[in-house]
Amino acid sequence: MSGIQLSFMPKLSFGYKKIFFVGAGLSMGIGVHDIGESTSGYNTTWLNAEFGSSRRYSSGIGISSSVGFTKGLSGCFSSCEHRDPSSNSDFSFRYSTYAADYFSPQARMRIGYWF
Repeated sequence: MSGIQLSFMPKLSFGYKKIFFVGAGLSMGIGVHDIGESTSGYNTTWLNAEFGSSRRYSSGIGISSSVGFTKGLSGCFSSCEHRDPSSNSDFSFRYSTYAADYFSPQARMRIGYWF
């Protein structure tokens, strides 16, 4: 189950037909992750930032592109149980991927029609 995703990113824009924008905000994931027979809750907090431009044509077509990044601030976004396949033992251990260790660039391109 992926849980609830919340996001807040205010953007500041400049221009009329050709619009430039910059934005930054926080997002949070609140969910439940199954681990073997037990269930564990997890929450993650992220910082997102982007800048880009948008153009609206008189025909109603709009084109937009942006680049930015996402950086984990807190929480754990994956956790799983690991068994050594080369062993006949039932011994297992859990490991986690911490959001604070995660940084990723992002890019977006959109084409749409304005009514």
